[in-house]
This record gives sequence, C-alpha cells and structure tokens, in this order.
Amino acid sequence: MNDYQLRLMAQNDKDNKSAVIRAKSVKTSGGRRTLFIINSGKAVARNLIVNLPNPDEVYGCNVVFPRTFDELLPGASREFQLFLSEGDDELTLNYTWDDDYKADNKETQKIDL
Repeated sequence: MNDYQLRLMAQNDKDNKSAVIRAKSVKTSGGRRTLFIINSGKAVARNLIVNLPNPDEVYGCNVVFPRTFDELLPGASREFQLFLSEGDDELTLNYTWDDDYKADNKETQKIDL
C-alpha cells in the first residue's frame, strides 16, 4: 500500500468511529423555536452534554442547561422548545461527548435563530 491509501484508510476508520453533533433551529411561532440536536456522524454519541456558554444571550429560555443525553444514535436527533424574546438572532452552543474514536470531544457551534 502506498502512503495515500494508508491515509485514506485511517480517515475512513476515523469517520466510521466518530459522532458529529450539530444543532438546527426552526422558527414555529412568535418567539418560539424548536431546537434540534442531531448526530450526523456514523457512530453513537455517548454522554452528550449540550451547554450554553453565555446563558444571558437567550432571554426567556425555558430549557435548563446543560442538557445531557446518555446516547444519541447516528442519524437521530433530540428536540426541545425555546421561548425567546424579540431580537435574539444567534445562539452559541457547546457540545461535549464520547464516541468510538475519541473520548471528551468538544465542539462549539453558532446557529441562527
């Protein structure tokens, strides 16, 4: 095998063992948003923690953070409702999780509301 094939095999191994956590917000009515936490990876996310680094940026949030999930299967999502005041247009979320590739993965995402 050449060097390229070895790198490709290593990347495929990583992709198959990794969870990829992302969020999406959908406006429903008024200041209400449905927030979806999605695992778009190929592995189970375990011990998932979703947190707001700046809780002051969301006014009127009725969800307690951090949110924790024992596991999130590939292709699966969790959803919950947020009630926001006018003017909220962006939300920053921090994720921490374990998967088959690595423990203690960390990711920050800014989503448009």
